[in-house]
Amino acid sequence: MIFPRRHLALDLRQEDLRAVSLTGKRKHPILEGARLMALEPGLLLPSPRTKNISDPNRLKAAVKELLDPIAGGEERLALLLPETVGRLFTVEVETPFANKSEGEKIIKWQLKSHLPADPEATVLDFQVLDQREDGRKRLLVAAIARNVLEEYESVITAAGYFPVLVGFHSTFLHNYYRTRLEQPDESVLLILESGLLSFEYSQARVPLYHRFRKVGDDRTAIFQEVSRALVGAQEDYPGLKRAEVFLQSDLAETEGVLNIFRAAFQRDVVLLDPHIDRIVSQPSDWPNWRLRGLTAAIGAAEQMI
Repeated sequence: MIFPRRHLALDLRQEDLRAVSLTGKRKHPILEGARLMALEPGLLLPSPRTKNISDPNRLKAAVKELLDPIAGGEERLALLLPETVGRLFTVEVETPFANKSEGEKIIKWQLKSHLPADPEATVLDFQVLDQREDGRKRLLVAAIARNVLEEYESVITAAGYFPVLVGFHSTFLHNYYRTRLEQPDESVLLILESGLLSFEYSQARVPLYHRFRKVGDDRTAIFQEVSRALVGAQEDYPGLKRAEVFLQSDLAETEGVLNIFRAAFQRDVVLLDPHIDRIVSQPSDWPNWRLRGLTAAIGAAEQMI
């Protein structure tokens, strides 16, 4: 009997680890397994510069315990890191470049004062979102200090797994919805998970503005952060006032935060349902809010197919 290949993703968060195992095709994935494990406080301390893992051996053991039962012998995986370990930008580049290497040099020079480390000590990746007729490109840029990335990769490798795709949690979650959500011409996608708030404004599915902050569970901080994002973006993007607003959250109770966002935007905010229950191989007893918390990991595992 031939068993289908598993496609794994590991989502690292300060408070827990989340892992999924997919089979099937990218457009028709099947969720074969999913696991969650709480982490001891202080084991993972996401930071763009300082040491992130207080006890690598303990984290290695946790990763093995989490992944081994659902890996099906697969060793390759997608690794999701919290955005607090690096930086994510939307940036416009006027200088043309012929290949990715040239592009990296131009971006590092343009963003040198905003990188998490010196340019030569920064690992950078980018995605071309839009290109204009005059050659200017709008890019989504992810940057992380090389020593921070290597700290995570060394633990995962020691556990017997190999990260072949690494990215920020919010990026994989945005990508999950870009292929499924019928976004209007102008939209805002909010992500509130693990006390982190991501705000992304798009026109015609092209992200133009991205902002990310740690807000914890402080509802006043959530309201203030959205208000700052609106003030900072509306002058450059007047269409933001008309944009439809969507929320992804793994909170068990969402009505309270929905009311906060509705007050900040002064219009309706739609809570997204990724419908993960439709792709599970067997009925799950996980509550819907817990399944929503797997969305980014599934989006990452799909890119492994």
